[in-house]
Amino acid sequence: MPEELLEFVAAGYPVPRNFEPLNTQELIPANFTYYDVLDYPKVATEWLKTLFDTPEHDLRFEQAFGEDAGYLRRYVIGYGYYQSYEPQQNITFIYGKPGNGKSTFINRIIKPLFGNDNISDVEYDKLIGEGKSSGRFDIANIIGKSLNISPDIPDTFYKNADRLKSLTSGDGIQVEKKGVQGFEAVNTAKLVLVTNHIPRNKADDGLADRVYIIEDRMPSMRHETERKEYAYDEAKLEQERPYFALKCLIDFWLHMDEPIRKTENMLRLEKQWLEESDPIKSFMAEHTEQTSEPNTGISTGYLYNMYIDFTGSEIKEKFFNEHLTDLGYVKMSRMRSVDEKDDDPKNQKTRWRGLHYYD
Repeated sequence: MPEELLEFVAAGYPVPRNFEPLNTQELIPANFTYYDVLDYPKVATEWLKTLFDTPEHDLRFEQAFGEDAGYLRRYVIGYGYYQSYEPQQNITFIYGKPGNGKSTFINRIIKPLFGNDNISDVEYDKLIGEGKSSGRFDIANIIGKSLNISPDIPDTFYKNADRLKSLTSGDGIQVEKKGVQGFEAVNTAKLVLVTNHIPRNKADDGLADRVYIIEDRMPSMRHETERKEYAYDEAKLEQERPYFALKCLIDFWLHMDEPIRKTENMLRLEKQWLEESDPIKSFMAEHTEQTSEPNTGISTGYLYNMYIDFTGSEIKEKFFNEHLTDLGYVKMSRMRSVDEKDDDPKNQKTRWRGLHYYD
């Protein structure tokens, strides 16, 4: 094993002390940690002979993620062991159909590779500071962890991306705990966000450069037939686990200075994410509906003001209206509001044909 790898591991590999490699054929003493193994030539030499023989893990990764499996092994598992955001600043979305076993994969394969003490599960809205909770006290829970896995992202538009960028910047952030004075800390936990739909965020360049979406392509596991067909071999997973962990770490180490390469599928999902992350398109989908009365509609000025209130955007009304036109909305002059039944001239403004606004 190259001496540089040993130095790399010693500098950045947070071995959980409660996670012991298997005692397979007396090869690795059960009380050894990875540090001990790598410093113990005989054991390390024997270990390397079977290092890449992890067929059950390889099958499950390829089965679920296909060409995206390499990213998951290298930049989630391998990079997750390295306590820094210096080489790469990545945010990983695991996207797949509801009920296809994403949670099972995470609970039975990913989490055991790190140990529960090294993983947090702060929810997405708390992570970014939107929704019912600002998450001001929740961020402290991810400090010092290897991964933060946020389950079941709600299908809504998130307009604040600043905290996601701060958490993956490698710079100090302000952290608060109840009853404790606020302090500055550096987050090194890699963000893994699990979703049944393409996420929708306000996607500025700073966030877009960090987002990587991989797809779990497994079919629905809601029927017994599929559950039996794709059942994991738990004994093999347990036997392979320490070897697969080091395999992923070495893979990351060998490529840590290279740009992350996106597969064709990841590029397709990224394009879809950028389209879904159009804040004007998301606003229109959530707050307007087309009526059956083509000669009525909401006034252009009122709709623009509601958009500004909703997003805090500084877009000019002219560009807002042009974007709506590009999206296929039709602007008409001297029309009644949907809710107005009279022909009073003061109510006849420039409006969007057939549109009704609701909170």
